[in-house]
Amino acid sequence: MWKRYLVPCVLVIIVAGAIAAVVYKRGKVDYQASCVFQVSLPVTSRGPASDVLTFQAQDAAIEVHRVGSGNVFTTPALTAGIDPATAAASSSVTQSGISSDFLVVAEGSDSGRAAILANALCDEYVSRVIQQRVQERDSVVGQLETNLADLEGSVQALIAKPVPRPAGTDSIIAARQKAIASAQTLLAIALSTPPDDVAVVTRSVGGGLNDTRDLTRNVLIAGVASLLACFLIVMVGEIIREPRSNQ
Repeated sequence: MWKRYLVPCVLVIIVAGAIAAVVYKRGKVDYQASCVFQVSLPVTSRGPASDVLTFQAQDAAIEVHRVGSGNVFTTPALTAGIDPATAAASSSVTQSGISSDFLVVAEGSDSGRAAILANALCDEYVSRVIQQRVQERDSVVGQLETNLADLEGSVQALIAKPVPRPAGTDSIIAARQKAIASAQTLLAIALSTPPDDVAVVTRSVGGGLNDTRDLTRNVLIAGVASLLACFLIVMVGEIIREPRSNQ
C-alpha cells in the first residue's frame, strides 16, 4: 500500500525541506549595539539613608521618561541616516535595575549603523536631560527670586508708611521679614545644590551579530509537517480507492 504513495510523499518532504531552507535564509539577521548613560541627580528627599539609591533611581527614571515621551528620535535618526519611525522601532531604553544607569540598545542591518544609532540616542538623552534639568532649576530659582523681591518690596512699602501706622502693621512686617529669611534660605539651597552627573558612560564601537534563525527548529517543523501531509495523502488516497475496489 505504501509503495503507491512513496513518490508523492517524497515530493512533500522535498518541498517542506525547501520551504524550511527558504524560511531560514530569509530569517532576521541583524546587529545589536548598545551604550550606557547615567542620570545621577542630587538627593533632595529626606528619606532614610538606605533609600538614597532608590530615590536617585526614581528621580532619574522620571527625567528619562519625560525625555522619552518627547520627539527624541529625530536627531539620532538623522545621524544614523534612517527615518525616526525606524529608529524608534529598532531601539529601546531600559533602566539597569535600581540604579541611575540606562542601557540603550539599537538594532540594524549594518553593524556600524547600529552603533551610530545607539551612540546618537545616548547623546540625545544626555543632552535633553541636561537641558531639562537646567530649565527646571532656572524656573525654581526664578520663582524664588520673584517671591523674595515681592516680599522685600511689600516690607519696604509698609515701613515707608507714616507713623502712626495702622494697627497690626508691625506684626505684618515681622512676619514678612521671617518669610524673607526663609525665601533667602531656599534660594541659597537652590543655588548651592550639587551639580547633576548626567553623561554617557560607555559607547558602542560596533554592533554584534544578532542571528535569531534556528535551522534545526525549521527542519523539525518541516519534518513533522511532511509526516502529517504523507498520512493525509495516504488516508485520502485510500478513501478514494476503497469504493473503486468494491466495484
